[in-house]
Amino acid sequence: MLKFALFCPFKLHESKIYVEEIINNIIENNHYLMVDENLESIAKKQVGSQVDIFDKEVDLVAKGIDYFISIGGDGTLLQSIIYVKDTNIPIIGINVGRLGFLTSFQKKAIKEGMGNIYNKDYNIIKRSLFQIKAPSSIQPLMKFPYALNEVAFNREHTTSLISIHIELNNKFLTTYWADGLIIATATGSTGYSLSSGGPILSPETKGIVLTPISPHNLNVRPLVIPEETELKIIIKGNAKKYSFSMDSRIFSIENNKEFIIKKAPFVISTIEFKNEDFYKKLKGKLLWGVDNRNMTI
Repeated sequence: MLKFALFCPFKLHESKIYVEEIINNIIENNHYLMVDENLESIAKKQVGSQVDIFDKEVDLVAKGIDYFISIGGDGTLLQSIIYVKDTNIPIIGINVGRLGFLTSFQKKAIKEGMGNIYNKDYNIIKRSLFQIKAPSSIQPLMKFPYALNEVAFNREHTTSLISIHIELNNKFLTTYWADGLIIATATGSTGYSLSSGGPILSPETKGIVLTPISPHNLNVRPLVIPEETELKIIIKGNAKKYSFSMDSRIFSIENNKEFIIKKAPFVISTIEFKNEDFYKKLKGKLLWGVDNRNMTI
């Protein structure tokens, strides 16, 4: 018997349909299921006392959970790491959103996808993430000071540029004059960084992407550095505050505060099916190389 934890924040109304389907699938195949408190009423209505409930304080290892299921899109999967933490429990992403670049399979393929899980017919992708040391004013608020996709610094309530002082392993690199700076993992290279002109890295690439947002230094371009690099960031500008984000979590920060960003001491594991690898997703979701001359695409 396998043990699953199921998470869905219900950002899309149609998610309810697929939540019900996945609950029925797991129970009918005689596996154990826990659902997050947001799904309690649905689960109890469907299968009664056959499921347990969890919240953000749950110890998934103590519960013996084998897989953590995220129903939503890439944003939902990013929220899932707050529950999974450093347990190394694989995350199964079921996409009911739009892009779903990090997810394992689409909403229409639940029966087939879960069959692959039960038969252990998949690959596990190990994804590096960031550990962030922030100013004391927000460090307690962060609770989980890690980011899987990216951290970003942006101007806030101003049209003025901000200056972003950056050091790599205690050596000065440059000061960006820009609307902001994105620091992305290989996983996050297909997200906000890509939209801002950054390069794409495969998940296994041991690199960090520095992508300035609308830089006023016209000779500044995105830069890829080794993932073992420790970064020091200090923001200055005419405004009193700027915004700082870690994946989907955002904070307002005062000027002249120091951040230290480095590789976290653990990884996040996600499930990838053998017929749905990273490069196939590039072609299918980002229309990579779509051209009338490329007849195989």
